[in-house]
Amino acid sequence: MDLEYYYQYQQQQQQQQQDTVLHVLYSHELDKCNLKLKIGCLEGCQPNGLAATPESALEDALLNFHGDSPYVTLELHSEGRRLTLPRQTQRAVVGKLAGNRRGPYSWNEWLAVPAAIASLPRDACLCLTIWDVYGTCRRRPIGGSCVSVFSKRGQMRRGMYELVVWPGQVAEPGVTPGKVGKTSYPELSRLLKVRKRYSEGSINKIDWQDQLALKDLEVRIVAEKRRRGGLMFLNVTFQKFLLDSLEHSVVYFERDAHRLLPQTGPADLVVCPDPDINAANLSEEKHHAIERGVSRGAFDRERKPNAVERDCLHAIMAYPPHREISMEERDLVWKYRYYLSRYKRALGKFLRCIDFTRPAEVQQALGLIRHWQALDSAEALELLSPDFPHPAVRHYAVSRLAKSPMDELLLYLPQLVQALRYEYQQPASQPPIGGPASSRKQQQQQQQEQSSSADSSSISSQQQQTFDATTSQKSATSNSSSSAVEHLLTEALAEDEGPISYRRHAGAASDEPLTNFLIDHCCKRQGGRLAQLFYWYLTVEAEDAGEGEKFFGQVRNRLLQRLKNGNLDQRSLALDLKRQDRFVARLATILTAVNSERGDRLKKEELLRVRLDEEFPSAAAHARRDSASASPTSAVANASVGKTVAEQQQQHQAKLAKQTFFPFQFMLDPSYRAVGLDSRSAGLFKSSRMPARIKFLLEPAPQQQQQQKSPPRSAKAYTTIFKYGDDLRQDQLVMQMIELMDRLLRQENVDLRLTPYRVLATGREQGFVQCIDSVPLSSVQTSVLNYLRQCGSSPASPYGVKSEVLENYVRSCAGYCIVTYLLGVGDRHLDNLMLTRDGRLFHIDFGFILGRDPKVMPPPMKLTDGMVAAMGGQDSQEFIAFLKHCDTAYKSLRRHASVIVNLFSLMLDSSVPEIAMEPDKTLKKLTDRFCLHLTDEEATQHIVKVIQDSLSAFMPQLIDTLHDWTQAMKR
Repeated sequence: MDLEYYYQYQQQQQQQQQDTVLHVLYSHELDKCNLKLKIGCLEGCQPNGLAATPESALEDALLNFHGDSPYVTLELHSEGRRLTLPRQTQRAVVGKLAGNRRGPYSWNEWLAVPAAIASLPRDACLCLTIWDVYGTCRRRPIGGSCVSVFSKRGQMRRGMYELVVWPGQVAEPGVTPGKVGKTSYPELSRLLKVRKRYSEGSINKIDWQDQLALKDLEVRIVAEKRRRGGLMFLNVTFQKFLLDSLEHSVVYFERDAHRLLPQTGPADLVVCPDPDINAANLSEEKHHAIERGVSRGAFDRERKPNAVERDCLHAIMAYPPHREISMEERDLVWKYRYYLSRYKRALGKFLRCIDFTRPAEVQQALGLIRHWQALDSAEALELLSPDFPHPAVRHYAVSRLAKSPMDELLLYLPQLVQALRYEYQQPASQPPIGGPASSRKQQQQQQQEQSSSADSSSISSQQQQTFDATTSQKSATSNSSSSAVEHLLTEALAEDEGPISYRRHAGAASDEPLTNFLIDHCCKRQGGRLAQLFYWYLTVEAEDAGEGEKFFGQVRNRLLQRLKNGNLDQRSLALDLKRQDRFVARLATILTAVNSERGDRLKKEELLRVRLDEEFPSAAAHARRDSASASPTSAVANASVGKTVAEQQQQHQAKLAKQTFFPFQFMLDPSYRAVGLDSRSAGLFKSSRMPARIKFLLEPAPQQQQQQKSPPRSAKAYTTIFKYGDDLRQDQLVMQMIELMDRLLRQENVDLRLTPYRVLATGREQGFVQCIDSVPLSSVQTSVLNYLRQCGSSPASPYGVKSEVLENYVRSCAGYCIVTYLLGVGDRHLDNLMLTRDGRLFHIDFGFILGRDPKVMPPPMKLTDGMVAAMGGQDSQEFIAFLKHCDTAYKSLRRHASVIVNLFSLMLDSSVPEIAMEPDKTLKKLTDRFCLHLTDEEATQHIVKVIQDSLSAFMPQLIDTLHDWTQAMKR
């Protein structure tokens, strides 16, 4: 795969994200900063040595004696008056060109206007005059030019400008304008604006295109200047303002300008302040109070909508979650709230119609929620968004999540972590929905939290009694061995730098229902996978959190404290998390040191293997010891000395507690435990940042086998890619969406053979990616069908390919075409399309989503003629099946669009690059792809047209060819 190409675009994407953020300073704040202007050079058609004409020489004979070293004066004007004394540059330096020709005059000098920026008027204008000195103390103007300090939008000019110089005139506002006019010189004006926009970063930068375009742009600008003979241009540069290493724009804003003053003079339009402009409309308030009064409840209970109102209600229920509901529609939903209570999906729309500032209205709504049709966990996610600030609504959403299985919680965990930020922004607590039972449950949670906040190095007497009562049922030998394991675990966990602390505030049990719910589920017997992912998600967010988002670290500390104070399994899980954290930190240090060394990639790979052997010396030996202890011979030897199987396992756990790094529950597959690394197979990929290939040695986790009651599994090797210097949160989000869509399709008996590989970000710029045994499509693009024949040959089949291999290929092509189209995945080329030996096609590297793409004229989905040729062409039955699969998947996912949109809505405040770039447009970009306004028949026509447009697109074929040539030249 072309990882170097991918990382280059990742860097460009991050730089573009920084450039799109607008940082502003008000002009009245810069009262101690003067305006500065750099005078560059004079270009264009200049007078030849400024020689005097015969007529002028007769008038003034001293014109024949000039120094050929002009200077520039700078003045500040406003409303036709000069505000400052002129500032003057040094004498110009004359450059030399080829053939001893005289070059342009150059100054390259900064001039400071003797006036603070805060005191500049809105119409401030800079007047620049170029003077030629002749004789002893005489001068004459070569030309003048003027430019306003602020643009027509009130923004102070910055960067470089080319000002038109009017020959023989002194600069004067309105007489010698410096900007190139659109009417007089349209083409030159357009070219100069394009160059300025590029220099300011307003145009996205693509290196390989910019080198060609800028060269052509400069040639056309020079040609246009020559065609417009007689023009002179003065290059000037306005200063830039940097604050905290970020460039800021200065906007004109007077001090106290937000205050409205009464109009005193005569004017056509008089602006007067209205103190009641933000006051409530009394008529609307009265209507609202009558319609939503408590006395209307009994009458509204029996109301049924007519046909027109029913259609309107159904249209409102079909609105996307982010669409605003009008006042008339809100009144209609409230009017028929009892009728809508039988539809569980209507609860979100009903709560959006509530004015939570009215206690009586809130009381009616909360009372009705108890009798509403129960929500599914996927639909309850909408109630965790900041659109529903009432704590009682949040408690209800958490109560619905408690009904979902553990697999579903794992699928929604990234969004649940993001929803924590809204929980810690809640106001004072409110009584939850559910009455006394919920209150009792909160008291129990509060008692648990109070007990878990004790010192982690000691166990309370009640816990000790419970532990003794449990272990008293075992034999004396087993008791002593188990106590030894507990003692070793306690010692291993006590090696931290200090006690874990976190801040709790009053009413935490009721104000933090989601936090308590997630921590409680992490501490359950089946919560190992949940606790592991929850820990790493919190770690990444805590690392990237700002000053106001320290709660992610506090929640992580609460989780660790709870695990450390728990039972034996929970403390073992805390030790696993500690080892994982230590291992990842050490691996990142090794990779940084290896990449900083000099030498080629092969030399760095050898150094990486040596460092892995030095840092993790017991990895291979530990794996061999485990296999030896598990052999029948060792079992007989242990039995001969009188050791039971339970004693052997407890002694084995005691040895593991003393290990520094291994073993631990594997991050990407919790059903296995990592016992070491295969350092001999470690390597580095061909990329600028050189991600590492790391192979883990895994053995089955005994807890997983006991819970699932599955036959024993053998140890295996697990290959991963460890990326350091890349933000994997976006790839992690896309993999989550692919896994969710695969599950939604399977619920409707649609299996499209998707391959959602594992991605885990362990830091803001590091993480692991599962490595799937596959080849890039670029290596088999010449004949995908021949590759499929090599993988599964069957002479009896129509194309010489096994039917299951060909079906896997057709279904996976259809699945990923729909998934990447809905998510708007960009930068698709044949190096990030992979193909397995069983015919499954899948995509990797998701640096561009939601419609962004660095390529020119990208297709809606990546589908080439070579991919279709492997199905037998567009006239084959397999291609018809491909179209049917695409149609079925698209219409099925449209029915679940609300779930996907709800998940993205909870990510709007995250640091995922593509979402953080334009969070206000994210949901619209997503819903536009689903085309929810179309019927199923129209949706079928739409997706078929998208497929046809993708196949007939010419630009992707050209870009793929150029990309293949580039990669061939690199190799």
